[in-house]
Amino acid sequence: MDVRDKIRELLDQGNTLFNKLYYREALLLYQEAQELSDRLPFSTAARADVEHNVGYCYLQLGQYQQAEEALRKSMAIGRKTTNDTAELAITLTALGQCLRLQKKLSSCEEVLKQALDIEKKLPRDLPSTAWTLLQMGRCLVDQRRSLEAKTYLQRSLKINKKILGPTHRLTADSLYMLGICMGELGLWDGGLKQLDEALSARKSSYGVTHINVGWVCYWRGVFLNRMSQFGEAEGALRKAQTIVHYHHLLPSHSLSMKVQQELERSIERKSSSTPSRVQDTPVTRVHRRNNDKGFTSPAMSALGSSTQPGRKDRSYALSHSSVEGKLNLSRQSSPQDKPQTVHYS
Repeated sequence: MDVRDKIRELLDQGNTLFNKLYYREALLLYQEAQELSDRLPFSTAARADVEHNVGYCYLQLGQYQQAEEALRKSMAIGRKTTNDTAELAITLTALGQCLRLQKKLSSCEEVLKQALDIEKKLPRDLPSTAWTLLQMGRCLVDQRRSLEAKTYLQRSLKINKKILGPTHRLTADSLYMLGICMGELGLWDGGLKQLDEALSARKSSYGVTHINVGWVCYWRGVFLNRMSQFGEAEGALRKAQTIVHYHHLLPSHSLSMKVQQELERSIERKSSSTPSRVQDTPVTRVHRRNNDKGFTSPAMSALGSSTQPGRKDRSYALSHSSVEGKLNLSRQSSPQDKPQTVHYS
């Protein structure tokens, strides 16, 4: 079998495992293909494909330095072989995502601009273009430039809805991130509408118990709390909690912690917003008169105040860094099928 054919076979097998979320197993096949590709000339498209897939697999495993190294190598090969093509733009976007996860936001923005410059020259918009726009939106939200981010995210959503339909996973990702962005801008009603659409799309594409559905339920709870709809917020957070339990997530998992904290906040605010009725007995009248005079009875001192203030509010600064979107950009599929959402951590 020709070396290129063997490499292609290994990549296909690795992509199958990758799409099933078996990242470590996929990486072994990609690395085997990587060893074979060393026999080929440097400026060979097959080598760019291999390095891209190795890098993106490392990205899923959270090994960002190894991911950046492989993606930069794929980019260097791509500039010699497939410059200004959708394949190079996809690698640049993956590199941008990797840089953002390492908090290298200025470098991330620069790389994503390069990807968008290439995609402007393509004859038509592709889902990969929408993915680049989505990553740019996230980068800008991380920099607290949410107004700029909103424009990119709206463009991403428009492309995905047109090409992929309203319930596709990538469409759901655009809806989800746009909702969070609008929350950063204080547009709670509009943001909640986007999250509601994202919830419907993710249930349709992932299934009702998928962890990505849990993340949408969590953010719906955050938004509803900010809108003082504490009962509905608790309901949304309970649904997220059910998904946490379904997957047996550890208490240290980011979704577990965030849901628990927000649920406590929702219950606390719900109870504090509902005034309790105290029966006006002679005893309470005596204590009220005494307290009006600045006097507290020994019994009241022992029990403490009957109207203790709630805990100080935690910061509500929105952050979506824990809701990182992870997309499988198989370099072996057609350009329209390349970005496929497979996991959120």
